[in-house]
This record gives sequence, structure tokens and C-alpha cells, in this order.
Amino acid sequence: MDLIAAVQALRKNLSKQIKIQPIDAEVTVAEEVIEGTPCFWINTPETTREKVILYIHGGSNIMGGIAIHESLVSRIADHCKVQVLFVEYSLAPEHPFPKAITEIVAIYKALVQKFDPQDILLMGESAGAQNALALMLQLKEDKVALPKAFVGLSPAVDLSPETIKDNIARIEGKDPMLANADEVNPFFALYYQDHDPKNPLISPYYGDLAELPPMLIYAGLHEALVFQNRDFVQKAKEAGVEVRYEEYDAMPHVWMFYDPSLPESKKSYVEIAEFVRQHLRLS
Repeated sequence: MDLIAAVQALRKNLSKQIKIQPIDAEVTVAEEVIEGTPCFWINTPETTREKVILYIHGGSNIMGGIAIHESLVSRIADHCKVQVLFVEYSLAPEHPFPKAITEIVAIYKALVQKFDPQDILLMGESAGAQNALALMLQLKEDKVALPKAFVGLSPAVDLSPETIKDNIARIEGKDPMLANADEVNPFFALYYQDHDPKNPLISPYYGDLAELPPMLIYAGLHEALVFQNRDFVQKAKEAGVEVRYEEYDAMPHVWMFYDPSLPESKKSYVEIAEFVRQHLRLS
């Protein structure tokens, strides 16, 4: 299999999979290059600019970006009434680990020059949530104040090939995205390449989770990552982290991204907004 050609095809096909639904809000998207990385501010007339949601997008570290994710982050801004800063980090295989996490760390450190960390909420889906968690582990190492809270939508917390193989076997064919470990593991390896996939900055499950901020984590019962999410939540709770964990019956990977019209998506958006506004003291 020509992995590079397959990545290009995946990038082209992702936009076709997203069900774009109009939102009842006037959304503005403004680009700003922060520490050399393109970022985008998403606002509506009702979003506060005194707080910020730092959003790290998913896409297996090989695809995704504002063109694909604008609908998702616009809905988040609209529901939460908080501006969103979207990070267009570098993608593999052109830019493998640790390029993306280095960029994300630099952006956060620039952001805390303008915002109190207590006014920053970190959010991401899939590989974006993976990188968001890795960000916090690196911030702990660097002794930089962490964001107020974290929301993870179907986070990928363990990219080790054996875990992915185990998760796929246990989901018993219910996850069409992760259906064959021998096919998907090489794509994940395009990101970490010669690095140990159990490096906590690649697979945050293996990091020291103590002192991480309150979390809201979602997983669907028809996605292979549900098993590693359960393990991560248990480990985080054992480390003293406050975690609210929501499993949705019969839902696939990041359902609120792929089809926002679903009743389950609408319910999750409301829950996310409640969590965000509570922790950013906007309730």
C-alpha cells in the first residue's frame, strides 16, 4: 500500500464525510499567525472575548484543519458563548512527531501572555485531544500553569500498536474507521515514526496524570477507542483528577463532528456548553 497516496486520498475524502449543517449564528473567522503557526479566532456576536477555548483538531495527525473543522468549532463557540482559538498545526507525514506538539506548546505559552490560565479551556477531538493532553503533560514538565479544564471528544490516548489491535478486536467490527489493525497502525506510525509510541507526548495514557485539571471526556460504544478511554479515565481518577465521563450508546467515533444533526450530537453540545461555562465561571 502506498501510504503517502493513501493519506492524500484520505485528506480529500474527509470533507465529503462531514455533514455540514447551518447554525443559527453569525460566525466570524479571523486568522492570526502565533509563534509561526496559523491559528484562527472563531467568534459570534454573543461570544465573550475575555475567555478562550483553545481547540486542537483531530484527524489521526495526518489530516484536518480549519476548512474541515470550521462547522464543529463554530458550533462550540455558539453553544458555549466563548471565543475559540483553532490551531492549524503541522501534519504528518510531512511533519512527524514532535513538530506538532512543539507548535502547540509554543502557542499555549504565547496565549498565557494574554489570558490568565484560569480563563483558558482546552478542547480537542480524537488526535487533537491526544495532543491537548500531551500539551498539558509538557506544561507540567515546564512548570507552566495549566488551563482551567479540558474537554476530550473521543480522545486517542494510546497509539501503541498492541493497544490499537486489542481495541479493534474487542469492538467486534462495530467501528468502520478502525476495522483492521494491520491497515490502520501504519497510518498512526506515520506520525510517531521511529519514536516509542508509548512516549507520553504521543500516547498520554502513559504519562503522569496527577494534577491535571477537571475533564469532560466522551466516547461512543461503537468506536474502538472506547476501551482505551475507559482505561484512561480510571487511571486519571486514581491520580486524583476530577473526570466526568460520558459514553453514548451506539455512537461512532466523534459523532458530534461527523453529524451535528443527530439527537445525540445536540445533547452532547449542550453538555459541553454547560461544562465550559461552569469551569470558565460563566454560568
